[in-house]
Amino acid sequence: MRRIAWCFVVGGLLINGLSIGFSDDSAPRTEPAAATPPAQSAPQAYRRSGSPPAEERPNFAELFRRSEKRTADNPFATEAETGPAAEETAPPMPAAAKEAAAPRRAGNVSFSRGPRKVLATESLSAYPTAETDDDVIHAEYENGPDASSSPAIQQVAERSAADADLQTSPLFEGPVAGAPVSSDLPRPSPQPTYTEPSAKAIAPQSAVTVASGSQTPAIEVEWVKKSESHVGQEFTCELVVKNTGSAPATNIELSAFFSDNVRLLRADPKPVNTEDFLSWTLAGLKAGESETIAVTMLPLSAEEITTQAEVRFSTAVAGRFDVSQPMLAVELSGPEEVLIGEAASQTILVTNPGTGVASDVQIEAIIPGGLEHARGTRLLMDLGALHPGESRTVRLPLAAVAGGDHLIHVKASGAADLLDETIAKVSVIAPQVAASIDGPSLRYLGRRATYTLSVVNDGHAQTENVRMMHKVPDGFELVSIGQGAQFDAKNRMINWYVGHLDSGDAARLDVTFECRKIGAHTHFIRATSEYGSVSDAQISTAVEGTPSLAMDIQDLEDPVELGTEAAYEIKLKNEGSAPASMVSLACELPEGMKLIDAAAPVEFINERNVLVFEPIRSLGPGQTVTVRIQVSSQVSGNLRFRARLSSESIEEPLIEEELTKFYGE
Repeated sequence: MRRIAWCFVVGGLLINGLSIGFSDDSAPRTEPAAATPPAQSAPQAYRRSGSPPAEERPNFAELFRRSEKRTADNPFATEAETGPAAEETAPPMPAAAKEAAAPRRAGNVSFSRGPRKVLATESLSAYPTAETDDDVIHAEYENGPDASSSPAIQQVAERSAADADLQTSPLFEGPVAGAPVSSDLPRPSPQPTYTEPSAKAIAPQSAVTVASGSQTPAIEVEWVKKSESHVGQEFTCELVVKNTGSAPATNIELSAFFSDNVRLLRADPKPVNTEDFLSWTLAGLKAGESETIAVTMLPLSAEEITTQAEVRFSTAVAGRFDVSQPMLAVELSGPEEVLIGEAASQTILVTNPGTGVASDVQIEAIIPGGLEHARGTRLLMDLGALHPGESRTVRLPLAAVAGGDHLIHVKASGAADLLDETIAKVSVIAPQVAASIDGPSLRYLGRRATYTLSVVNDGHAQTENVRMMHKVPDGFELVSIGQGAQFDAKNRMINWYVGHLDSGDAARLDVTFECRKIGAHTHFIRATSEYGSVSDAQISTAVEGTPSLAMDIQDLEDPVELGTEAAYEIKLKNEGSAPASMVSLACELPEGMKLIDAAAPVEFINERNVLVFEPIRSLGPGQTVTVRIQVSSQVSGNLRFRARLSSESIEEPLIEEELTKFYGE
């Protein structure tokens, strides 16, 4: 009868399309992975007998992105399961999801999920739980149409609240593609008390080495029957978890569900959760590694024992990206000292001493005024890209056109703000002529002035074609000039060809002029030589005039008879080159002489035979003033007529006398 009953049970299972994941060790075993390629088992996170096909299961991401709240008593139950308002607020479930969520029956064994506890266990705080991944910052490459050749890593947007909820769940590290919703899983009914095994719990394994490149982990779970099952007798089975993929699997969470016709006695290793189901946590399994869990139970009836295992895991792939750093270094080499007129070419060496490609490399050269380039003073040249260690040489043809020290600035720049610059000094040796003029700074009108013109080569090289020019100001008349010089009266220019001068040599020329014009006059000279060497000099000479007063007294008649008139004519003349100012005249009549009349351009007064005339404000050069005085004498004899001339332009007054003889009968 028992065999007949078992046949009915097995037949019912086959009719309902259910499969049992048990295998008997006593019978020859075949590898479960042999029939199914790894490529098919890798995307599926666990095996579950009787699961609906992938196309009939509800969308996994849509189900888990709902806002679900966990309760304190049952962290795996959602508000839809525990709250009375779940039917009103929950969205309509697809037909495939309703079918997956409905209780299933294997023969006469039913699976249901409720708040009832299956196992009586101790506190779960002593067992390891899966760590969260909240501190991980996810990043992606920016590869748009405007992205650069070296894409920058940009941080993506923050995860949604639903993703954060899944991330912090103690049983879930992240969604697994193709996995059914946890609400579809059957719940065991509360049955016999679970007994702690004597074996050790699964210790967290050491961190699995993270590999680089494309990685594909695959987890296979298999129930293996280890002994015969009889009602009332202990029955043992093993749950074998194996990584058949090519990459390590980490944070593995294994959950086991049992039908309600068994009492769980013990499990080895010890599970970390014993409420509603058994669960274990593995730190990781390398490719090809496996873990075996032994579960001992007591069958309570002759019905078929149905078990189900779920597995969740994550994998990690390491990436290594070499970061290169381009660099630029520029050097400038060439002659440091050249003669004027010679080539002063420089060589620019641009090198990339870095580890990356320097793109858009450009050099810029600033040419000083003493050096000359055919294309100007600011030069730009594009070099393109420089690979690590690559160098480019650019020749910079220059010519020395002026003496002195000159600085060449060269700058190399590239993309990503690459920059380097250098400065080179080039000393240009050139002849240097220095002109000078020496002469008087003050001369009076009509006097002569002699000037000495000099030119010296105080440079470090000999020079040819030395010339000197002298611009003669108006009011100077050339008297004499040295040998080798010529005077152009039309342009009032003296040209003197010196010729060759060695370094340190000098040449001199004397020129004499007569001052013909009052005023300040400037003499300009310029010395030139080959290669554009020029030197200028000048000197100023003030030509001034001086007043020179002269007084002449004449008696118009001599001797003079008593009782008749006598006349004196006084002439005041400025024989100098400057006006005489405030010219004053005073005449003294001798005793016995009497004034009859006086004719003068100014007024006068007579005080006790002394005639005082008003001052003449200005008496120009060459001007003459005549004063006539008529007198008579009452006494005979030689009488002396005296005149006194003074001016602000002379220091000492002029005194003149005229002796006249008066006679009687």
